[in-house]
Amino acid sequence: FNFHSWAPVNIDVNSHGIYPGLSLMSQNLLGTSETVLGYRRDLTEKTGRFTADYSFMGWYPVFNLNFSHGLRSSEFMLIQQYADNNGNIVKQDTVTRQFGWNDTKAGLNIHLPLKLDKGSFSRYLQPEVHYDFSYYSSDEQAPEGFVMGGFHSLGYRLYFRQTLRKSYLDIYPNFGFIFDGAYRHIPFGTKGTSNLAAAQSFLYLPGLMKTHGIRLYGGIQRKESNGNRVFSDVVQYARGWGRTNTTSVNTLASDYKMPLLYPDMNLLGLLYVRRIKASVFADYSRLKGNIYKSGKIADRFMKEITSVGTEITADVNLLRFYAPVDIGFRTSYLPEVKSVFFDILFSVDFSSF
Repeated sequence: FNFHSWAPVNIDVNSHGIYPGLSLMSQNLLGTSETVLGYRRDLTEKTGRFTADYSFMGWYPVFNLNFSHGLRSSEFMLIQQYADNNGNIVKQDTVTRQFGWNDTKAGLNIHLPLKLDKGSFSRYLQPEVHYDFSYYSSDEQAPEGFVMGGFHSLGYRLYFRQTLRKSYLDIYPNFGFIFDGAYRHIPFGTKGTSNLAAAQSFLYLPGLMKTHGIRLYGGIQRKESNGNRVFSDVVQYARGWGRTNTTSVNTLASDYKMPLLYPDMNLLGLLYVRRIKASVFADYSRLKGNIYKSGKIADRFMKEITSVGTEITADVNLLRFYAPVDIGFRTSYLPEVKSVFFDILFSVDFSSF
């Protein structure tokens, strides 16, 4: 171990995702192993967790060990009954109730990164398999059927990307697509079974002007669960909406993105602003799930949610760090509840190394 730096964000070494939190990073002198310790804050669930990831790249394929512990939260639909003084039911409503649980996970991920570049196209293929052990302990607000304890799961994923090589001025590739398929299940060690199947895709198209870009997204997810023991969602929701306990998620999303300014501005040697960008988006999600009564499934619900909004972001370099950072904010309008929500956006382009 050779700890060399820290960051005021939490870094996911598998997906190269960036989240609010902290990270402490280590790399051996040969560059064949990496360790990232940190704390991650989930702004949607308003919870946090401690994370630890270790990757070994001295062999082929790549091996990754991961561990996390912290709080999670979700919502479920419940039939609420109201009685008079004589005990007679006088009113019945379907309400949303929030619950939380402690979530501890440890896992092993094995993946095979294959670069298949050819001509003007960049191609990348990554099959992977992973094993996870999870332990849940919930609070008193959880559905009666929420099963606590530990269980083992297996997961499989196939990721493929083919995009036209782009110049620095291009927002998105002028043409390309991404496919990401995943399946997770509990094969043994529990009563009953649970599984999750998901498929996501991105399509990139040119915009109205030379450096503008269009990105289209589609995602399908199905979950089956015994005793409410479910996997975390893979498919994204309409932006601005919180997560709820579902059995089915279908999402469509579109983005139109363009550059606004190229200030090339240096701020006291701490921040270098290369480009400011703007985008407009529209999202649609269709959710299906169970409604509970006295801890049992009493009915099912179907809910459609949408959002529209804008994102303003900037390509910057922080503290002379080579990889560009994309930082900004998102404004989302949710027509179903007639509300406006704001989010802080932060990501790092590790592909620039």
